[in-house]
Amino acid sequence: YIDGLANNPNFKLSNVDPIPLLLQMTKRFVTIKAGEKEFSKYIKDVYGTKNTQERLLGAIQKVRDALERGQSPAYLKTWKQALAMFSENRKTTIAKICEIITGKNRGNFVVLDLSPSEGEIENDNLQALFLRLIEKGIVESGGNLYAKGDSANCLIVMDEAHRFISSHSPDSRIKDLTREIVDAVRTTRKYGIGHMFITQSLESLDDEIIKQMRIFAFGHGLTMGSELRKVKEIINNQAAVNLYASFIDPSNSGKFPFMFFGPVSPFSATGSPLFVEIYSNYQDYCIKNQ
Repeated sequence: YIDGLANNPNFKLSNVDPIPLLLQMTKRFVTIKAGEKEFSKYIKDVYGTKNTQERLLGAIQKVRDALERGQSPAYLKTWKQALAMFSENRKTTIAKICEIITGKNRGNFVVLDLSPSEGEIENDNLQALFLRLIEKGIVESGGNLYAKGDSANCLIVMDEAHRFISSHSPDSRIKDLTREIVDAVRTTRKYGIGHMFITQSLESLDDEIIKQMRIFAFGHGLTMGSELRKVKEIINNQAAVNLYASFIDPSNSGKFPFMFFGPVSPFSATGSPLFVEIYSNYQDYCIKNQ
């Protein structure tokens, strides 16, 4: 609905009054126009049964009734925050991120914390949309540099990747993000853009992403059932998998064992992984590696 309003060049989320906009939008949701049956097209777009759609219609009507009586429901704060996130200022923020990463003064670390530790909005759907916009902006910036004969020399690192890269997710936003990231991994190497995915669950990660990865680093923990089978499919070396399964929990030993597989291993020509023990103390690392 807001996309339709945005076709008007004078419409800006940063200038709109949130309460009249919410009333205007919800009025359209509850109004059945010509060609629509039982519910408006916006209610029909909601995945679910007729009962689910009726409950949604009732909830929207309660919102309208409260606002028309001049009440200020608790969720009005969430609505205002959502509008702020998609205002013109937020779009500028994404452009600034792309400039920091691919601009003239490169060599920067940019950390985006999308965890729900602060604020009122705790929604994987919205977080996936933010990630999609950021990923799209970086890829477009990298493409522009490539067209000029330059390279972005950028690495995108995504923690808890299984939350946002899953073709089996019921959330359409997650599926859209997955498709775009899979396509980016395939096509952006020539732009100088690489991807690193950190996950606690290989089984939940999209298979196409695993196929596109060239270097793997397996830490302790992927030793149960389907997770270990996934490791075995990637490594295809039973002796190495057995050694990996024997890793000791770092919380007990204070050491962090890893199995590296791919071009990073000096044994990659033989198809064998490299086993490395990482120390939490730099001095210990130097002593053991003299």
